[in-house]
Amino acid sequence: VEMNERALARWRPGRRPREFAEAHLWSSIQYYWRGDYERVLAPARRGAELGEDAAYVEAMISGPAHLGLGLAGVGRHEEALATFEQAVTQGATFEVEPRFTSRATAMWAGVLRELFEIDEARRLNEHAIALGEEARFPGSQVSGKIDLLLLDVIAGEVGRAESAWPSLWDAAAQTKGWHQWLWTTRLLHAKAEIALGAGRAEQALDAALEALATAERYRRRKYVQASRLSLGRALHNLGRVEEALAELGRALPGAQELAHPPTIWSTAVALARVRADAGDDDGADEAHGLARRALDQFAAGLSETRRERFLASPYLEAEITLAR
Repeated sequence: VEMNERALARWRPGRRPREFAEAHLWSSIQYYWRGDYERVLAPARRGAELGEDAAYVEAMISGPAHLGLGLAGVGRHEEALATFEQAVTQGATFEVEPRFTSRATAMWAGVLRELFEIDEARRLNEHAIALGEEARFPGSQVSGKIDLLLLDVIAGEVGRAESAWPSLWDAAAQTKGWHQWLWTTRLLHAKAEIALGAGRAEQALDAALEALATAERYRRRKYVQASRLSLGRALHNLGRVEEALAELGRALPGAQELAHPPTIWSTAVALARVRADAGDDDGADEAHGLARRALDQFAAGLSETRRERFLASPYLEAEITLAR
């Protein structure tokens, strides 16, 4: 991040426009990986603009795609979906082999997953995998399959998710560079969620601790928060209420700092449940209220039709029952 910022600051105007666009793309995705979602937006937009000017197809696809990631990170999902549609349309028009189109398609599906549009997310993930196979690009193939595993967890298909996990772990282990730690971090968190879904709280606890350590090592704040939530839920399921309170009490300020609405309300609901079991009714009500406000503010930014589907989703109902 620091080297890229120095490079951008020293760039001579008008020189090497394709590389200038690419440097903005790297800036945007680096900030996304760090969980600095608001800082994703400006370099992603600039990268897309520079790509158009330079007829640089990668930037014309990945600029809008990274912008979509940043917008979803701050809860502007309706805008994010529009930018992903733009990215994939540009890719279908201009990219000879759909390498970056497959990547943008998988990202698009991830935003739909957060809206509990499970069937459409699955369709796009499967399409991303097919495009990745056509382009001989393992990045979107493995990412798409991890996304399908997460969709299975949400849908309660825990056995299917568990069956898919080992081959994806092997694929991650055989990969070098940033793909490896991206996939490893996601898969360790998924392992904890699978164990929770299967009712194996001890295994979930061990997996969540490993996921948390890995996310902290690579400074992936999104998965630090997700792993803390899994850890708190596992402790609660084991009846270790005081430890669960402490863990979720640490997780909530981090979720608020991350400013990703689904992370905020999920963490607040989990904390409310533990506080209720601990006999802290006032604290539980406070956490419920926080979850409700985060959810209502998020839903207000969706189109009317999408908002109705989102609020009526049984998957959302299962997640936030106590926040109502």
